[in-house]
Amino acid sequence: MLRVQERQMVCMERMINSQNESSLSLTLPKAEIGTKEITKVLKTTGVQHDQARDFLQSLCKLPPHYCRSSTSKSYLEPIFVSFEDLYRIYKDHCLSNAGTALCKKAFHSVFDELNLALFRPKKDQCDVCCAFENQNLTKDVYDNHIQRKADARLSKVQDKLVAENDESVKVLTMDLQAVLLSPRLQASAMYYKTKLACHNFTIYDLATKDVTCFFWHEGEGELTANTFASCIFEYVRMMSPKVKTLIIYSDGCTYQNRNTTMSNTLLKCAANNDITIVQKYLEKGHTQMEVDSVHRTIEQKIRNRPIYCPQSHIDLIQVCPPQATLQSILFVSHLFF
Repeated sequence: MLRVQERQMVCMERMINSQNESSLSLTLPKAEIGTKEITKVLKTTGVQHDQARDFLQSLCKLPPHYCRSSTSKSYLEPIFVSFEDLYRIYKDHCLSNAGTALCKKAFHSVFDELNLALFRPKKDQCDVCCAFENQNLTKDVYDNHIQRKADARLSKVQDKLVAENDESVKVLTMDLQAVLLSPRLQASAMYYKTKLACHNFTIYDLATKDVTCFFWHEGEGELTANTFASCIFEYVRMMSPKVKTLIIYSDGCTYQNRNTTMSNTLLKCAANNDITIVQKYLEKGHTQMEVDSVHRTIEQKIRNRPIYCPQSHIDLIQVCPPQATLQSILFVSHLFF
C-alpha cells in the first residue's frame, strides 16, 4: 500500500502488462496522449499544373512517321535519356522562370495526361511471342512462328558460308538506323528548337564485312520506297562485276523493303547487270542482323558527343565496329533519288 503522493520504483514491463498500456503512453506527456501527429501536405496549385503543361507542350515532338502507326502517343525527341532527365530539365526551367516545380509524381501525371512518351529506338518484343506467353495464341501458330524464325536464320548462315567461299555470291543485310537529330546539344535552349532529322541507310556485306552508308537529311529526301530503291540501285551499280548472285536479307518493313517499287528496282538491276537477285525477309519480331552492330556503335559514339550539323554525324559514322570495314559513306542529296 502506498501513501498519498508517495512514489515507488516498479518494473516498467510489469506496469505495462498489468495496466494493459503501451510504452508510448507512459513516455509521452499527458497532454499529448491520444493526439495524432499531423503532417503538413504541400498542395499543388492549378498554376503549377498549367506551367508544367506549357513546358511539355513547348518541347519538340517527333513527326508521326517516326512512330508506331498503332499508337496515338506523341513522342518527345530522343534527347532525353530517361524520365528523370526530363524532370531535371523541368525543374531547371522552373528555377530560371521563378516558378515552383511539381513533385515528380504530379509531373508524371501531367505527362500522361498529355499522352506523351519518350522515344526509345530499341527493338520491340515479338508480338507473337508475347501473345503466346500471355496465353492468347495457340501453340500451333507459335510453333510455326518459331520454325520460320529458325529457318530464316539458318538460311542466312548457309548463304554466308557460300559467299565466303565463292566470290561470285554476295550476301547483304540492310536496315535504316533510328532517326538522328541535328543539332544535338546539352544547352537548355535547344530543347525548344526544332531539329533536323537525319537518316542513315546501312548495307552490310556478310562475307567481307564491308559497310556502305547512305546518309541524308529530311530536307533532301523522305522515307519512301523510292528513296531506299535508289540506294540499292546505286549499290548494285558500284558492285564488282564478278558478282553473279546477290542475296539480300532485311526485315519486312513495307515502305522500306516489301513493296513493288523495291521489287521492280531489283528486277531492273538484275536485267541490267545480268545477275540473279534474291530478296529474303526475316521473321517478324526476330530481325536481328549483323548490320545492327554498326548502328549500335554509332549510337554509342553519339551518346555523349555534341552534334552541330549533319556532317558531325558522318564523322562519327566513320568509326565502325572493330570487326567491320567502312567501305564508303555517301552523303546524298535530292538529286540522287
